[in-house]
This record gives sequence, C-alpha cells and structure tokens, in this order.
Amino acid sequence: MGVVSEEGVVGIVKNVSPQYSVIIPILNPKIEISCKFTKSNYSGPLVWNSDDYDYRYAGLNDIARHGFWGSTLVLLLYWGLLMRILTIAERQREIFNRVYAYCVAGILFFHLMINIGMVLGIMPVIGIPLPFFSYGGSSLWGFTVMLFILLRLDAARMERML
Repeated sequence: MGVVSEEGVVGIVKNVSPQYSVIIPILNPKIEISCKFTKSNYSGPLVWNSDDYDYRYAGLNDIARHGFWGSTLVLLLYWGLLMRILTIAERQREIFNRVYAYCVAGILFFHLMINIGMVLGIMPVIGIPLPFFSYGGSSLWGFTVMLFILLRLDAARMERML
C-alpha cells in the first residue's frame, strides 16, 4: 500500500496498527517498488537512477515489451523442447530411461502450465520457477542437470547399440 499526495506517491506503508503506521519514504534511492501501468498492464520494479536524484523522475525496469509474439516464441520453444524429450523417451529400450524421460517432460510441462495459469490469473501465485527463464541459480541448475542426465542416458543407449 502506498501513501499518495498531490505530487504523487511519497511512501510505502510497512506496518499498520490501530495506534500508528510505519511508512518508508520512497525518496530512498535504494528502494525498489513494484509498479503496474493501468492501461497497458505492464509491470516492473520502479527504481531511481543513480546519477539523477530528482525524486520526480524514476524508471521502470524489466517491462515486458514483446507481448504476443514474444510469448508465442517462448511457448513454441518450450513445445519443441517437450517434443524432443518425448522423442528421446520413445526410443529408449530400458524401462528406467523411458520413465525418467517422461518424468522430465512431465516436470517441465507442469512448471510451464502452472506459470501460464498464474499469469492468466486462473491459478494462485505460488512462486514456482519458469524453467530456464526465472531468476535464480538453483532452479536453472536443477533443470540443466535433469536434462544432462537425460542426454547421458540417451547417449548410453547409443553406445550399447554399437
């Protein structure tokens, strides 16, 4: 919740009780506020430029600028990855390798579907990472290792055929 004056937003309400409120002033150049444009539904963190300390001018970072075509491209790339994983799963001769490949495809599919549902507002926001896109190292490492293990199992299949 914010505190608004005739000049704009001047603070963020941190704590509220019946007797008092704690307000963080947004003049602090290190503060980052989550903002959203009403007309375009673009959102991102509002930050102040380090070289310009005028409180009236701030910049929105991380605004999604690619819209429909960017989303379509990302979904097509995920679809291609899932189809490739399912192709690898179908050519496995050992049961463990096949089940592992289907599990990798299922994990990626459910992460993707939950993220799409959260963005559309039909599922609750739970903080599950979007594979290979979300910020943070542990999910990136986890998904990468999962795919590398799958590729190694597929390579072992090829070695056994020779």
